[in-house]
Amino acid sequence: MEFIKKTELFFIQLQYCLTIEPEPILQAEKGLYSLMLKPDIFFKLINDFNIDYPFIPENKIIELKGLMSKENINTKDALKIIENYKKQYWVLDTVVMFEPVTDKLKRTLKSIDINISEKEINIELFNYQKHLQAKRESIYIDLINEMQSLPPQPISVNESRTKKVIFETITNIDKQGWQYAFVSEQDYNLFTDLLTNFFEYKPYTLPETIIQLKRTCKTKVAKALGEIHKELSNENKLSTDTKYFQLIRVLSHFEKETEGDLYKALTR
Repeated sequence: MEFIKKTELFFIQLQYCLTIEPEPILQAEKGLYSLMLKPDIFFKLINDFNIDYPFIPENKIIELKGLMSKENINTKDALKIIENYKKQYWVLDTVVMFEPVTDKLKRTLKSIDINISEKEINIELFNYQKHLQAKRESIYIDLINEMQSLPPQPISVNESRTKKVIFETITNIDKQGWQYAFVSEQDYNLFTDLLTNFFEYKPYTLPETIIQLKRTCKTKVAKALGEIHKELSNENKLSTDTKYFQLIRVLSHFEKETEGDLYKALTR
């Protein structure tokens, strides 16, 4: 899968690219100092280590988000893939500092203070490494946040008979399909996944906000919900299925209906 391949490359590149920036800078007490390498050394490092230059993390994260959606990878699986590659490639928790970069840093420190000791140089090298680690960790956190911001992938009708029954019943409400009743596909996916998990006895969480339905669709939606319960419920009679009524109340047209009124609406 392309998402897995690109995620691996993302972590590999972040081992190398942070010390091969277009204009690397050392911030010292007396000001800012350039750590740019000579062009021949710079391009040799890029070629020798197959560095994707310039590596722009923001663009790569956008690409990974697109692949995640395209390949129908859910958030849980995506985060697991990301965590596995982090453990594999960042096992030492250090960013690669190429020898030419280290030498350049040492020369720059000596140009700032000709009396600097080796101990002081090593302290500055350590601090620069910590700076790179913090920058890389910030990029990683951005990646995780962006992955978690995506809406969950809907349950596939090909993987669940329950979802297939729900999909077909709602599709047959009207020639417009789900668009006859739901304002957005995201609302439709949210509600039908709730129904699927309910009838498959899987954990589910009712949304905090009511799902808005379009006007004039109440009667047809109620009939469909009655048919879905009749087809999928193995234990409870509709008249006593309190949890089903609670679930239905997340829809705007049924939010304030009593169980008696809901039963009548679903069995007309």
